[in-house]
Amino acid sequence: ANDLGSVTTVKGGLTVEGPMILEQSAVSNLSDDSSIPVTNATARVDANGSARTGIRFSGAGTAGQFLTVINTGGENLTFHPTEGTALIRGTNTNKDTIRPGEAHLFISDGSLWNHVGGGTTDEGGGMTPG
Repeated sequence: ANDLGSVTTVKGGLTVEGPMILEQSAVSNLSDDSSIPVTNATARVDANGSARTGIRFSGAGTAGQFLTVINTGGENLTFHPTEGTALIRGTNTNKDTIRPGEAHLFISDGSLWNHVGGGTTDEGGGMTPG
C-alpha cells in the first residue's frame, strides 16, 4: 500500500483497490436552523434529542466536491424549504429530510449541493428523488 500523505492533486486518474473509506468527522450537534459543516469528506450530524428543521449547509462547497452526510442521532433532520438558504438544488417536501441512521451523498456544483442519493427508497420520506 502507498501512503499519499498530504497530496492535494492527482493527475492522470486514480485507481483504488479495495474499499475507499472516508475519514469520519466528529459529530456536530444541530439545533433548528443549524448548518452542516462542509470542510471534510463526511459530516456526521445529530439532532441532539429533538427533530430539527431549517437545516442548511454551511457553504456551497467547491465544484466537484463530494460530501457524505450521516445522521447519527435518533431524530429527523429537515432542511430549510428554500433552495438558496438550504444550499440544495431542487429541494422540496418529498426530499427534504435525513432520517435517523441514514447516510446521503451530495456533490457541489460550486453554487449549490446536488443530492445524489441515500437513505430510504420510499417516495414519501427521506431525501429520495421526487
